[in-house]
Amino acid sequence: RVKEEKLQNVRLLLVPPDDPQLPGGEFTTILLVHTYAFLQNRTEYAKKLRKALASGGRVVIIEYIPASWERRPWGPLPHQQVARETAHAKMAKAGFSPYKVHEFLPGQYFVEYKIRGDE
Repeated sequence: RVKEEKLQNVRLLLVPPDDPQLPGGEFTTILLVHTYAFLQNRTEYAKKLRKALASGGRVVIIEYIPASWERRPWGPLPHQQVARETAHAKMAKAGFSPYKVHEFLPGQYFVEYKIRGDE
């Protein structure tokens, strides 16, 4: 789609699972959709995202609200699911605070985080 629409502001990168390899201070928004649950060390990963943000930038996480496999037999396995409160705690350890919390997605949480002090 990036090629078809000739988008100039999208860059696709294949990186190791523990390092986004983003250049420092360049991004206004970093979007993680159904990805956060699969990160091994979420706090350290968030610290790397923090370094990549421009002043006033944000990290947006959209993730499934934990549910049993019987209730939702798709998405991350139960042991991989991350509650919003856990995401808040891990992001806080990396220096982030929730900036905006959106409640319109059924079965998912949608949170915008900013670096503490930039809110």
